[in-house]
Amino acid sequence: MLIFETLKKDEIKEASQLAARAYFDYIYITIFFPGVKERQRGLARFLAINRKGNYKGSHMLTARLDDRMVAEAALEPPGYKQPSVLKFILSGYLKMYFLTNWKHLHAFLAKDQEAGTPCHDYQKKYPDVWYLSMIEVDPSFHNQGIGTEFLSYLEDYVRRHGGKTMVLFTNNRENLSFYTKRDYQVFNEFEITHNGQTMGNWSLKKLL
Repeated sequence: MLIFETLKKDEIKEASQLAARAYFDYIYITIFFPGVKERQRGLARFLAINRKGNYKGSHMLTARLDDRMVAEAALEPPGYKQPSVLKFILSGYLKMYFLTNWKHLHAFLAKDQEAGTPCHDYQKKYPDVWYLSMIEVDPSFHNQGIGTEFLSYLEDYVRRHGGKTMVLFTNNRENLSFYTKRDYQVFNEFEITHNGQTMGNWSLKKLL
């Protein structure tokens, strides 16, 4: 039985390591950080910095099975404001320059902003829209229905907090199929190209 909880500060490292395992071979990461060693050095650290910087502004949630964290997610509510550069620096951002190639890091950050823009714009344009900025299931627990159950919980969580719509984006056709089967509708799509590689970018919404 899954147990859903709010992420505690002392669980950020565990959640970030889970997310790093989930994203390690995901095209959205590998297209910008092609080296295995670079991802091993920097991915979990980068995700931890992101969670520390966003901890107070986002709603971070987890799913546990037999006391093990098996999924985690972050929701940005209406009116969410991006943390300041200073806040990210205090969260350890400068360490990333020693763990990754700075050109790779800057390229990723620029494209990440571009990829999320349709969702951010939709959230600003319409009332009561929540943005699912991250959701990951530990690869060891794939194909067990955890993603479906966790997503359903997140939707209920948004409803309980007054949300009417949830938006998100994905870059993977398998994930796209997962969401569309659960009544999410594509409202924006384009391609992202980097170093001769191309991936899709689909923004989706669901009325709750």
